[in-house]
Amino acid sequence: MNIIAEIDATGPLTHLALIAGAAAGLLCAAGAGARLLALARLAPEDLAERFLFGLGAGLGAVSLAVLGLGLAGQVKHLPFAGLALLLAVAGAREAARAVRRGVGAATELLRAAPPPDRVSLLCGAAFVLVALLLSGAPPMEYDDLEYHLGAPKHYLETGAIGFWPTVVYAGFPLNSEMWTLLAMVLTGSAWQGALAGKALNVLLLVAAAGVTAAIGKRHLGPRSGLYAALFFLCSVKTGLYSLRNYVEPYLTLESLLALAAFLDWAGSGEAADPPRRRAALVRAALATGFAVGCKYPALLFLALPLGLGFLLTPVLSPAPVAGGGVGGGGGRAAAIRVGARAAVLYGALALLPALPWFARNLADTGNPGYPLLGSILQGPLWSAEQEARFHEAHRPRGTLAGCLAGLTDGALAPPYKLSLLWVAFLPLLLLARPWSPPLRALGAYAALGVALWYGFTHRIDRFLYPLLPVCSLLSAAGLESARGARELLRVVAILLLTFYTFLAFGRDLALAALPIALGAQPVTAALAENLPGFAALRDLQAEWDDGGRLLMVGEARTFYCGGPTLAATVFDRNPLVQALDAGRSPEELRALLAGLGVTHVYVGWTEIERLDPTYSFPWSGGRRPGFWSLGTGRTGHEAFRARTAGALEPVRDWHVWRPDAEGGGVIGWWAELYRVRR
Repeated sequence: MNIIAEIDATGPLTHLALIAGAAAGLLCAAGAGARLLALARLAPEDLAERFLFGLGAGLGAVSLAVLGLGLAGQVKHLPFAGLALLLAVAGAREAARAVRRGVGAATELLRAAPPPDRVSLLCGAAFVLVALLLSGAPPMEYDDLEYHLGAPKHYLETGAIGFWPTVVYAGFPLNSEMWTLLAMVLTGSAWQGALAGKALNVLLLVAAAGVTAAIGKRHLGPRSGLYAALFFLCSVKTGLYSLRNYVEPYLTLESLLALAAFLDWAGSGEAADPPRRRAALVRAALATGFAVGCKYPALLFLALPLGLGFLLTPVLSPAPVAGGGVGGGGGRAAAIRVGARAAVLYGALALLPALPWFARNLADTGNPGYPLLGSILQGPLWSAEQEARFHEAHRPRGTLAGCLAGLTDGALAPPYKLSLLWVAFLPLLLLARPWSPPLRALGAYAALGVALWYGFTHRIDRFLYPLLPVCSLLSAAGLESARGARELLRVVAILLLTFYTFLAFGRDLALAALPIALGAQPVTAALAENLPGFAALRDLQAEWDDGGRLLMVGEARTFYCGGPTLAATVFDRNPLVQALDAGRSPEELRALLAGLGVTHVYVGWTEIERLDPTYSFPWSGGRRPGFWSLGTGRTGHEAFRARTAGALEPVRDWHVWRPDAEGGGVIGWWAELYRVRR
């Protein structure tokens, strides 16, 4: 698989076809999901909400179907084409009806909306168009190249979904990556599948904005829903996800659907009678399970808050509780029973959609939550040292002030002021009284989410992204609460939407990435200029002519590698490094590499130097602190050459020079290629 050749052969027309294919796939998934929900009597009455909940169900069902085929060793074109055909047959008719209704509703909305709202809607539409075009730019993010794309590409190459012992992140739930794998298999190209996955992310964010608008319309008012959706969609953070294959768009959509279903269950709108209340609970549980199947943090940020909500809402409600009790006064015991039953049922049902991922890990590693719970369920595949290193890297760190500065992402400096719209009007809401029950629920959900993020994670801003639409709802409610100055504030918001959005978006994203996406700049040239080490990977293509296997040391970003590759993350065991640490002789090293089918070894010295201080820590087991016991820099290089002289022979090296502030030169990238001696 020569991925470099695939990149050069893909043009803007192919990208447009991939966008169309991604849209068709999502529409069919939504149509099929809506039909399934209707058959199970779980669908909402509102047609737009039925389609959005259908999308959540269809997304998850397809992800699990791809997982099932992959575990059966059927990562092949024919079974995947059959799955796509089944999806089209099941959902195309419903999808076509929804598109017709959607076009009509959008036309009517534009016709009937006041001029300020029309400007906002057109701004959002333009933003989405630019984001879709940007999705044609090459992925460059570390996590994308390591496992968000690296794992699907690995499964495509091996023809099956199996345990990947040297990339711990491939043991995470991968619902989002299953859609990327589906696109890779159907197109026969890892590169085109990656671009389709990025287009899919943009469309999922549009759907998440639709759910945000639906929540706002039902519980806060139609204009609150509109502005909340735009505050969320037209944020700098949302624009960044058009350039990445991260799981946050899928996770955010499922999280919003779960929250919307909970709000329905809590007593508003259609959840006034027991059957619809139960249907809302099941919808919340299904969406939660699919979110957990995207990323473990959904257990903390979604399942825990909603579980508490199901438990406490009947107790705190002053109104009679549907299904058998009252929430106040003498009926408190009955309300507690109702809440406990709801919480237990929610938890049990939420486990079911995520269960295949836990079962896979249990079968592969003996730990259903691998690599989490490693200190409790430690097995031969996860050592105490790995657990200590993983825990150290993911423990809470950083001050509150530093975390807040990171969250704003430069929002206080031009041109990023727009990115604060999702919190800009919160002070107005804090002054408004009284708060409605949905507002209290949204506020509690957001506050608890931030507290859990600060107390139990390593505090990267990406983990908070699913809360952005919730904060946007609160901010939009604050805007609507300003009775005297409401129209003036709307005009201010619209000006920010139209001006600061495109200024920020254009300067930092579109101007850099659009020429690549539109074919004005060669993609491989852009990658060589912006991605350290890509030039080396491009040069390595000739080394795979003999059908050998490459072993990477210090580097785990395998997506752009053009042949069979073995690499290990900083938390995993690299076989060559393990052998060197164990004092193996050159003959033993050569036998080890031959047994693995390795013909070449790539050593990324710059990456080793970067990882060493980041992941060094004292460990009570006594092993030398650091990424690699041979050391880094020139000293490590000399030790490596001396220890492997009888097993490896140097082929070439790469030094990328960058000018420094004094006008001299510094090495920006240093890597070497070795050949295994025969």
